[in-house]
Amino acid sequence: MYEIRKSGVLRNSKIAAAMCLVIGAAVVIPMTLFGTIFAGNHAIPIILLMLLMPIGWAVLGFVSTAITSVIYNLVASRVGGIKVELKAKQETGYLAL
Repeated sequence: MYEIRKSGVLRNSKIAAAMCLVIGAAVVIPMTLFGTIFAGNHAIPIILLMLLMPIGWAVLGFVSTAITSVIYNLVASRVGGIKVELKAKQETGYLAL
């Protein structure tokens, strides 16, 4: 058994922000396309707002993950971290995709 005693705050936060940005764009792009059909003269502000939403989600994902990682590091240093059992993978000689 291995124990995760410390988590990299900046690295975790960057990964979470990137994931939030990608997921946010995947959600917002269809919403924008659908919304502009019914927007009429108000299409430009809706498009701008929808394009800013994934960036906001990325910022919130970064901040919330940073806070969570700091809390995890504080708690894990006092009571112990998450225990994980790892198994070595055998090399087959083939390129894994």
